[in-house]
Amino acid sequence: MSVRMAELIDVTIPGQKKSYPLKDITIIGRASTTDIKLDDLMVSRHHARVSRWNEGYVVEDLAVSTESF
Repeated sequence: MSVRMAELIDVTIPGQKKSYPLKDITIIGRASTTDIKLDDLMVSRHHARVSRWNEGYVVEDLAVSTESF
């Protein structure tokens, strides 16, 4: 039996879909060192952390000056 990899799907542009595989810990932000790099000034350099937890994932807001969600 194969294990499906979790992914984050970006659907912000109508008609387009981007898929990002999730690791046990995935960092999202503008910085070049992040796992998922987003080129948007509304996104902090280190915006959010997605962590595997039990059978799912938890999203943690890392943004200091902006609210992620």
